[in-house]
Parts: sequence; structure tokens; C-alpha cells
Amino acid sequence: MTTIIFILLIAFEIIFASYCIHTASIQPKVKSYARLLGFGIFIILCFLKVFEWGMRWYLLGLLLLILAVKGVYILISTAKKDKTIS
Repeated sequence: MTTIIFILLIAFEIIFASYCIHTASIQPKVKSYARLLGFGIFIILCFLKVFEWGMRWYLLGLLLLILAVKGVYILISTAKKDKTIS
């Protein structure tokens, strides 16, 4: 199960990186939504007991939580910036 999750994460990152290179933009909103989605999927998998909860999942959960908080911060700051501009 761990290998499947790892491969899916790597595939998503490669696809998103190639999209950003192709469009020549950073896409902060899309990246933030993807981070929130990743954390949400992790939480759902935890509650559904898809994998056994152990020590190795704590760091992944912490990393995804940090990335999700960063994504929320970026979304809030861009929303405030968009309000002040218009």
C-alpha cells in the first residue's frame, strides 16, 4: 500500500511540474488546492483504516498538515490581495 501511495504522489508531482514548466507559471492556487486535497485524502484513508497506523505515518501526516496549512495561508493571502486590488 505504501508503494502505491508513493508512486501516485510522485506521478502527480511530475505531471504538475511539467504543466507548470509548459505554462511558464507557478500556479499557487492550484498547488494550494492540491495540497489541501492531499491532506484530505490522507485523513479519509486514516479514518477508513486503509493502512495500519504506525510510526512511519506520523511524519507523512505532519508533512501533509504543514503543506495544507501553507496552502490555506496562500489561498487566504491571495484572496485578500484580490479584494484590495479590485
